[in-house]
Amino acid sequence: MLATPAAAAAAKAAVEPALRAPAVRLAAAQQCHGDAARSRHPPVLLVHGTNVTRSESWSWGYVPALDRLGIPWCAIEIPSRASGDLQDNVEYVVAATRALAARSGGRRIAIVGGSQGGMLPRWMLRFWPSTRKLVGELVGIVPSNHGTTANACPGACVPALRQQLAHSRFITRLNAGAETFAGIDYTTISTRHDETVQPITSGALTTGRGRIVNVITQDICAQDPFSHVFTPTLSPVAYALTADALTHDGPADSRRVGKAGCAQPLIPGMDYLGGVLAAASAAQGAGKVPATLTEPPLRCYADRRVCPRAGRATKSLLPAEPRRSRASG
Repeated sequence: MLATPAAAAAAKAAVEPALRAPAVRLAAAQQCHGDAARSRHPPVLLVHGTNVTRSESWSWGYVPALDRLGIPWCAIEIPSRASGDLQDNVEYVVAATRALAARSGGRRIAIVGGSQGGMLPRWMLRFWPSTRKLVGELVGIVPSNHGTTANACPGACVPALRQQLAHSRFITRLNAGAETFAGIDYTTISTRHDETVQPITSGALTTGRGRIVNVITQDICAQDPFSHVFTPTLSPVAYALTADALTHDGPADSRRVGKAGCAQPLIPGMDYLGGVLAAASAAQGAGKVPATLTEPPLRCYADRRVCPRAGRATKSLLPAEPRRSRASG
């Protein structure tokens, strides 16, 4: 007897990891604005990075800029300034992706993230395969895609930082296989002044079936001064690349952006005073997650050795062998 489409869809959903966080908490973490179903451009999900909040990251820069472009958006608030286990944090990305895609009337959404927020959606796309059909664009601004070799954890540190070290179990598992998926455009934006994600090529993606562009802001504007902390929030070059990716088919195109980012001192519509207050808030803030000397263990959906009996279902989530994709620097 042939399975019905509904039964097939249910069977596929059954192999995806269940979300541990309560649904009400996941929904409460989402703040949205605009008509996602009727806008000219796909709606955007904003994902903040480690040790900052949604407001500190987006409310004074990208939010007013997206409003000027007429692009609807949702921004999530990951608990404890996203300093806890990345496997908990990603659940907020999964829930918000599903919700925004539903609000968009079936249209694929775009995701824009800074630092951890630029890398974390890739974990979602890897282990929640159904979300690959919901996302059409992923823009990572100084993303920690391959972790960092910087001495970020000389002793005890919060789980999210330890998991973002190069060669951590989390980063190794994230990149074990194809880095990108068909049907999704990937733009990674890095800065030569990055003091956190080292080497700066760590953010670049090169394999898989997605359309990929890797850009360094100084290759467009040699005078761009911004570091890891401020590139996702202050750099007009990073914003120009992001806006280009959001308003055109395919990843960002440096030729279209040209020197536009150099010609404007601020992100269009930016609330400068709000930015000063957000920076002061971020400098004083800290997550409430205890520091640890060890990395959180991978969960069974990501490591068959943890849950041997779930091995068959987990194995079905793995992408095909890496396939080289065109990438530009």
